[in-house]
Formats: sequence, C-alpha cells, structure tokens
Amino acid sequence: MTWKNELQMCFGLADRRFAGHPSDQQRAYRVLGELLEKNISMAEVENELRDFLSGNPSLHVDEQISRVRLFYAAWLDD
Repeated sequence: MTWKNELQMCFGLADRRFAGHPSDQQRAYRVLGELLEKNISMAEVENELRDFLSGNPSLHVDEQISRVRLFYAAWLDD
C-alpha cells in the first residue's frame, strides 16, 4: 500500500475528518513515519489530500487540510 492510500485511511469513513478517532490518529502517526522515511513534503501531502477530498463537495476541504497541517507541521517541510 502506498503512502497516499495510507494517508487516506487516516480519515473517518463517514465524516472524512482527519484523525478524528483514536484509531485514525494512530494510523496518522504511522503514516508520519513513512512520510519522513520517504522524504515527502507537506506540499505533496496537501496536493494529495486536495485530490482525495475534492470528490465530495459537502466536505470542508480547507478545514481538513488545516487539521493535517497542525498534525504534521512540526515534522514535514513545505
């Protein structure tokens, strides 16, 4: 499974909220390790998430991107 697939799994199935459930949070930390290992930038993460979340117009995409940025900002460079 790619980091992109793993990252998508950090969102709730029903609400598409990033790391909103403890199991999603644990997954998000595991994905962080992979992102660091593969030297993936925050800009790459954000681009991937915009593509992933854009399929549902009822989502607050910018809000979820902000949640991801807060979660990963200390470790990932833009």
